[in-house]
Amino acid sequence: MKRQRVQKKNKVGAVLLSLALLGATACGREEDRETTAEAMTKAESTTAAETTTATVESTTAVGEVTTAEETTSEIVATTTEEVAPKAETTTAVEITTIAEVTTQVPETEAPTAEYISAYHGEYGSAGTLTGTTVVVSIVTNDRYTHWGFTNGGDALAEDDLETLRRQKDYLLQACEWLTEQAAGYDKSADFIADWERYPGLYYEYDTADELVRYDGSMYTTQKDFILENIPSDALKKKYRADNIVYIFYFNTPLENEVNPWSLGNVASPICDIEFINAFVRFDGFYSMPTTYAHEMLHCFGAYDLYYASYGIPQEYVDYLRELGCLDIMYCTFDSEDILVTMGQLDAYYVGLTDVCEDVELWNLVRAQTMQ
Repeated sequence: MKRQRVQKKNKVGAVLLSLALLGATACGREEDRETTAEAMTKAESTTAAETTTATVESTTAVGEVTTAEETTSEIVATTTEEVAPKAETTTAVEITTIAEVTTQVPETEAPTAEYISAYHGEYGSAGTLTGTTVVVSIVTNDRYTHWGFTNGGDALAEDDLETLRRQKDYLLQACEWLTEQAAGYDKSADFIADWERYPGLYYEYDTADELVRYDGSMYTTQKDFILENIPSDALKKKYRADNIVYIFYFNTPLENEVNPWSLGNVASPICDIEFINAFVRFDGFYSMPTTYAHEMLHCFGAYDLYYASYGIPQEYVDYLRELGCLDIMYCTFDSEDILVTMGQLDAYYVGLTDVCEDVELWNLVRAQTMQ
């Protein structure tokens, strides 16, 4: 049965990293949120006092994990040497357990030094939806949520592995849908996201920090993990990509009330790494293809349309409600099919068109690249 879920409303102040600008799919109850400025200040003081243990592995698939000894105030990372892609597409690997998957990346030629992206990161790690985007997946244990890879075995439990595969399939479906939307504007948008097919796109992260939150107060912690452990520039060269987006996956229970959200440069210039916190279960549902497409659009500059925020006045939100709007940035459906649309305003914000009548008519915020 397909059930429509209208996004929960966020009410936040006009602060630097306000979730009104984060692009959160839905960030939960008002009384549970701190303003992001306060939360980030708190995070700076608490993060240094907490112990972080990280295990990272770059593999050809849902990769084999080497158990790391516990360390204090240090991230232990194991990555494979960055190499250029083969001329031919790598065949997808059929996986039953992590232990069966080798961590050895096939030998290839050195990265293509001549490749220079047309986009140089002026608007964060993801510029416009056009071009090629690498999506890096980071399967994450935090203080209260866990996958099986630290529970005494070399492989994820079968139910965890199935959950992760399902989320990957939903992500790929979202990427395909975004490619189709771009084609409607005669633009090309390609995605390299399948970690079972493309080496170097899968990591595991084990931390004592609490990362399942309503706000972006742990942005710096997650950004530091990316900078210290993921060879982003090498991946962009390897796959001849223009943009790079990161997704942290959390094995949350169905009763989890924190909805998936994303944070990037559209919120603030200091958020130059665009990432998504994917809480795979929330409010009794699983994250679905529409969830991933919605959050990916945020990474490229789209705004939520289901609540008033900077540049999106309440009058416009009311107008969309009266229309029975089915825009993906206004509502989602809990379905394995993407049943919503991408409107011209969304296309304008993510760089598919430089024209949108609603911007002038309703005095909406201009696209980031049009500032």
